[in-house]
Amino acid sequence: MTSGQNQNAANAALEAAIVHKLTLSGAYVSRARAHYQKIFQFLQTTTSFPEEFKVAQTLVGGSMGKGTSLGGDLTSDFDLVILLRDQLPPLQDFLDFFNVEIEKFGRANFKGYVHGTPSHMSLSFKIGEYKFDVVPGVHYAKNHRKKVIEKIKKSAKPSSKESGGLYSPSLTACTVAFIKEQPEIVRKVIRLAKYWNKCVPIPSDIKIPGRSTIMELVTIYAMQAPFTQFPPLLRGFRRFLEAMERLDTLDIVFFKHYKEIPPQALDATQLPHIFDPVNQYDNVADGLGKDKESMNAFMKKAKETLDRLNDLSRVEKSLERIIGVPYESK
Repeated sequence: MTSGQNQNAANAALEAAIVHKLTLSGAYVSRARAHYQKIFQFLQTTTSFPEEFKVAQTLVGGSMGKGTSLGGDLTSDFDLVILLRDQLPPLQDFLDFFNVEIEKFGRANFKGYVHGTPSHMSLSFKIGEYKFDVVPGVHYAKNHRKKVIEKIKKSAKPSSKESGGLYSPSLTACTVAFIKEQPEIVRKVIRLAKYWNKCVPIPSDIKIPGRSTIMELVTIYAMQAPFTQFPPLLRGFRRFLEAMERLDTLDIVFFKHYKEIPPQALDATQLPHIFDPVNQYDNVADGLGKDKESMNAFMKKAKETLDRLNDLSRVEKSLERIIGVPYESK
């Protein structure tokens, strides 16, 4: 077998691994959809909510909404985003009330708990094997995105007492649309990048905000440059790894998606930059940039995985052997 044939066979093997191991099954999604559609219908039709809790829009966000969730034991929670009219975050009153009402919906295991930080509030609960997070946001009837961005911009001022993160759920539809407009090959590489992310040796007690989003945006950035031929999975994954190998110097700003460029996006002395294409005031790598140990772990793992790809000569090498560490669900 020639080197070229070997590479093509390796690509085919990896494509098969993506389908069988990393892609969510349609049956799983259908069963979950039946649950959350009932919840959405309840929210839209119930008369038991106080007048101030007017539901304007319901949608699925996060990896599930964007279509980049992994399958099997690596499946993500379902983020159920509820946008309310004429409200301001953090909307904990809504979550507390909804938690009581959802118990009346008919199942004991609907009982959830409200949790969060100053920049993020949610209600978590389970229905059978499915985990759901209800995330509230605000809705504006006109110029929705523009008004949300203005709120986030205002919150970034030193004098502000608001947190811009509390407005992030309000941009869910824009975020989902941005990911879904990417070519299918990009979304496949994103799933592989997320699997690789699970294998980076970072202690479980260290939480990196936006970790999954970082994998998505670095992949999209890495695959923007033209390929000399159709980009199979391994080529795209290699580009992602090459970007992650220099994570500490990344300067990713999706300028064409912004109407206004914030000064911090132009400050090359505060790298890494991985600015959200929907929210130009959110550098999702900000927390990682302050955690040098975790950042070094990502860069080291990227180099190790690139070395394995460079040494790849046998088609039967599994996905786990390419990445180096099999993921074990906990």
